[in-house]
Amino acid sequence: MIFNFNKIRTNSAVHKAYIRLATSLCGKNFDFFEEYSFSIRKQKYIVCSDIWQVLVTWFYLIGSKKKIIYWIQGSIAEESYLKHGSLVRFCILKIFERLCLLFSDGYIYVSPYMKDTYSKSIFTKGKPYLVFPCISDLKFTGESKEPNSFCYLGGMSKWQNFPQIVSMMNVICEKKPGSVFRIATNDTEECLKVISEVASNCLRNSISVVSLSSKIEIENFLSKCEFGFLIRDDILVNQVASPIKLAEYLSCGVTVIITPAIRSYASILNQAGIVISSTDDLQKVNLISNFSEAIKMYEKYFSTSALEKSVKIFLEELKLK
Repeated sequence: MIFNFNKIRTNSAVHKAYIRLATSLCGKNFDFFEEYSFSIRKQKYIVCSDIWQVLVTWFYLIGSKKKIIYWIQGSIAEESYLKHGSLVRFCILKIFERLCLLFSDGYIYVSPYMKDTYSKSIFTKGKPYLVFPCISDLKFTGESKEPNSFCYLGGMSKWQNFPQIVSMMNVICEKKPGSVFRIATNDTEECLKVISEVASNCLRNSISVVSLSSKIEIENFLSKCEFGFLIRDDILVNQVASPIKLAEYLSCGVTVIITPAIRSYASILNQAGIVISSTDDLQKVNLISNFSEAIKMYEKYFSTSALEKSVKIFLEELKLK
């Protein structure tokens, strides 16, 4: 088995996720290539992480019996439409995606809901699959949790709904006096702009903004916080997703405040999460953190050991073991 790293930037989120996937499937002895050549025809299986990799790899394999495993990381056509608003682009990408499903011999999905969605296609029927969510290599550092501490870790892109999160914190600040809001983002300028426009006077006195780079900095930041926000719109792109942020929060014992859009995981968090559909719901729910349940959920669904059985079955179906 060889992994297609073509045009994947080293140390990017996709690169790190690819390394985790490769290690889970093959241990430390996995191969990868960054430039195409006909030497990939020597491999029995090639793992590709997007439609362009699948299409180019298929071209290099024409006439051979080598097989492609398509690691589907999201609904690319829907994501493109959200970003560009082009119906023509959407339709073209949908056609390409279906070709990739046809050309592939096995699939890796990031969530059960994604599996259910794509398994309806005639092109995926009867082919092996693996559900492999985005997992985290962060660990709880043993820090004492700061009482009534809420955090946000991430960027300022529109789909991450940071203004809505600030609005939610306005409500929480009134509901739970003494609450603090810790923000870690690399886009501090946009973050401060949103705070100035949306945050209440009550909330502004309890906000801190930092920019983090190293793994240990992120672990320390999350390990001190009781609650973390993961707010997404209820659309297909989010419904099939497995956000790395969810795994990172849980791995550091953070109780997740989440919307039902993350279909596969919001419904199973139980005491490790608080599911809300809107800001108004914050008035009705009890904001109680549960460190031990968060860690337990991480170990059950998002740790490497939890995925070992699924990986073994997948490899057996591919006849690699």
